[in-house]
Amino acid sequence: MLLLLLPAACGGGETPDPVETAPTPTLTASTSPPPPVTIDWSARPTDPVGLADGFSVQACPGDGPFLCVARSAEPVGSIEYLTFPGSGSVLLNLVEGDYRALAEDREQTCPGFRVETEEPVIAPVGGATGMRSQATVIDGDGAIVERYVKFWAVDDRVHLLSAEAQEPGSCSPGDGGQFRESVLTEFVPSFAAVAEGSRFPAGR
Repeated sequence: MLLLLLPAACGGGETPDPVETAPTPTLTASTSPPPPVTIDWSARPTDPVGLADGFSVQACPGDGPFLCVARSAEPVGSIEYLTFPGSGSVLLNLVEGDYRALAEDREQTCPGFRVETEEPVIAPVGGATGMRSQATVIDGDGAIVERYVKFWAVDDRVHLLSAEAQEPGSCSPGDGGQFRESVLTEFVPSFAAVAEGSRFPAGR
């Protein structure tokens, strides 16, 4: 799973030309609000935890910090949890650095593709005030071939929950576990519920 991060110090400066900030899109209406959930990342749930619109999450096999996402019992994607030092980091700087890193990577490896980013929005994450970011990679024909949705929080460390979508034609295919773009868009409200209900390991 591709995760591109720059330190908080990289939050300043000009954004490279390939990055275009787009308005936050209207999400597909949910038939029911996502129920509140609690996800302990120190002991990921082994049984499915139900969410709205037929989605559920549970621990992926193995010891990696992943939740597998299913819809009507069919696997559709995954969420990854990452944490790294960053006490006192400014979330907006982290997001802007992440956007720049993605744009620079695609500019170098995928000529003709462009990156569009959305204005980050405040969101509850892990019991704190966090931030949600979204970025898409668009091919030369104007089709979305990658989408990245991330939830960020900072306490004594930086905590990051990330999900990505890949479509045929992506210039940087992942190694499995990716959503389809339309499914990830529909999952965002439930992803927000997971982010809000996350409990992160202490001292990691």
